[in-house]
Parts: sequence; structure tokens; C-alpha cells
Amino acid sequence: MKALFELWRRRERPRLLARRWFVVWAKRVLTLPALLCLQWRAAWLRTCGARVGDLVVIEKCRIEGPCRNLDIARGAFIGEGSELILHDRISIGEQVVINRRVTILTASHSLRDPAWPQYSQPVRIGDRAWIATGATLLPGVSIGRGAVVGAGAVVRSDVPDHALAIGNPATIRPDARTTELHYDTAFFPAPFEAWLGAQKAG
Repeated sequence: MKALFELWRRRERPRLLARRWFVVWAKRVLTLPALLCLQWRAAWLRTCGARVGDLVVIEKCRIEGPCRNLDIARGAFIGEGSELILHDRISIGEQVVINRRVTILTASHSLRDPAWPQYSQPVRIGDRAWIATGATLLPGVSIGRGAVVGAGAVVRSDVPDHALAIGNPATIRPDARTTELHYDTAFFPAPFEAWLGAQKAG
């Protein structure tokens, strides 16, 4: 509900009955079901024990395990078909973009123990990181602030701030991304953009 109030507060305010006014309100009406669905998902996760910030977009995805292990900060985006397996904590920072069909694992089995026991380790994704389509994050990895994980990459070790991880297993290219990141992910999804409109991020 807080996100809806924020969208209202930050809404684009075109001149009454101007052409832009009709366009804006038509978009708001058409995207209202999607907006309510997004709010319902976030509210459901909070009810189940997750910590979910404002203006978070969680598309239809699989979240398995205790929701108390999930922490999603303000403005994060999780794409359709992604899988978050919560044997341990998954922390997702502000303005993080996780594209479609990303898998985040927090548990595996020991290969050196004859009993093949399961172990778990947390996964942390820093602010403004971008996890591209089809990537996999293995237990215990930390993705730095502003880092990028390329499409289809399998990450088994930490990725530093602003670095690029590509391939399977992922190799790291340090300092591959600019450190000057100013975008606001709330302007990306259509149900939010319908309210925020043509304003500048920030």
C-alpha cells in the first residue's frame, strides 16, 4: 500500500484535459490490474516473513523455502521464470535487476563426504547489480555493487563491484561497468511508468 501512495505522490501531473492527460490516464487504467498484481505478490511475501522494500517488481517466479530468508530492497526487479531457493538467506540490494529465468541457489551437497550431506550458504547481491537472463548464482556467492552477470553465466565465486562475470564457469572482467549509475528502476515497468511518466529519474 505504501508503494501506491508513493506512486501517487511522485505521479506525472499533465495539464488537465490536455492530450497528454488523456494518454496518461488511459495507461493508468489499462495497467491497473498488473499494478495490483505486483502489489499483491509483495504483500504476500511480507505476510510470509520476507522483507520487501517499496516499488519492488516481482514477476511470476518460483520462490521455494522459508520466506524469512528473503530480503529484497527498494526498487529491485525479479523477472518471470526466475527461481530463488531459500535454504539460506538471499539478500537483494536496491535497484537490482534480475532478468528472466535466473536461478539463485543457496544449498548443495558435499562431494567429499561419503554421506553426501547438504550444506547451505547465503547469496548476496549488491545495489544496482544486473543479473542477465538465464544466469545461475551458486551458494555462497556475493555479487558486488553495480556488477553485471552475463546471460547464461554460472557464478561460483564472488564478483567484485562494477565487474562483469561471463561464461560457464564465469570468468571475471574487473571494472567493466561504469561507476556512475543514476537510473531508477521504478521508471522501467509499465505499471509504474504509467504513474511516473516522462519525469526524470531521481
